[in-house]
Amino acid sequence: MTQIQRLKEIYQLLWQKAYSKNEIIELLEPKVSLRQLERDLIDIKNSYLRPTEKLLEIPNGKRMYYSITKRKTKKRKLNFDDFCIYDLLLNSENEVLNKKFDKQVLFFQNFKKTLFETFGEHQNFVQKNIIYKTHFYELYQDETFIKNIIPIYRAIYEEKYIQVKQVDFDATGDNPELRSRNLKLKPLKIIFHRGDYFLFSHCKQNYKIFEIGQLMDVIILDKSFTLPNYQAVFEKEMSNRFGVSNNINQKLYDIELEFSESTGNYISKIKWHESQQIKKLPNKNYRLTMRCGINRELGGWIFQWMNNVKVIQPPELINIYQKIINSIHANNQNNNRLESNNFFNKG
Repeated sequence: MTQIQRLKEIYQLLWQKAYSKNEIIELLEPKVSLRQLERDLIDIKNSYLRPTEKLLEIPNGKRMYYSITKRKTKKRKLNFDDFCIYDLLLNSENEVLNKKFDKQVLFFQNFKKTLFETFGEHQNFVQKNIIYKTHFYELYQDETFIKNIIPIYRAIYEEKYIQVKQVDFDATGDNPELRSRNLKLKPLKIIFHRGDYFLFSHCKQNYKIFEIGQLMDVIILDKSFTLPNYQAVFEKEMSNRFGVSNNINQKLYDIELEFSESTGNYISKIKWHESQQIKKLPNKNYRLTMRCGINRELGGWIFQWMNNVKVIQPPELINIYQKIINSIHANNQNNNRLESNNFFNKG
């Protein structure tokens, strides 16, 4: 019998009734020493009980009896804010959010443990902590986001407009024309993208995506809209974009890129856009084609691959790509002061 099997058998015995140590030893096959049993009881108490269980130690004369029972807990009533936070944490177990919403996180973790735990062996895997998360590209200490997320979540659920006092610069580098005050938006969907949260919204007859921390002083208005009417629009708009940035115009382009062999092999294993097609070429390089708009995120993504990528088409993307190269060269050669310049914000 393995240790896990023995602990499981002791656990099941103690759920039935209270036993002394000697009685437990008599019921076990093969027998264990008293010292081993004491270590097993400590392991069960510290590592293998669910949050709703506890190990009772019941004195009876000179003997101590042991049993497992349900822990009496005061049931916590869930509220709307809790559901919002659980929704966020299901998408990303963000380190900063975990600290900010510690009570909800504890409840959520206990719930997961109760729901998904496989007795015994699961705990051994968890304690090894084999997988490490880098938190790379993860939202970091954005108090504005934390302040905004619950009212935006609630507004979408209730199908209500929101008003934003001011729009600040954001991760997309877009929307400079919307820095006006008291902007009214229909909030349609929260998007989790590259470790951050964005709001897809209808604004001034257009569809805009904002990084949620970009929006200042969000309030919910009484004015309503019908959310399901916008689902098809949302899906179409997202398929037209590479990521979440605004496109330079309303056109869709046939994008064609060639990647070196090693980079292309990596590229081929990941989803970048729903229309992508990746083919290995006779020269062992890879060709990626997709149909979408041209935007800042596409440009930045291409530059990520440095000299392991070549833009084949369309000409518009080749021209923008070359302009950025020229600008980078000029900045480095002339020690120019850096200016905010979005080559992809054309319309």
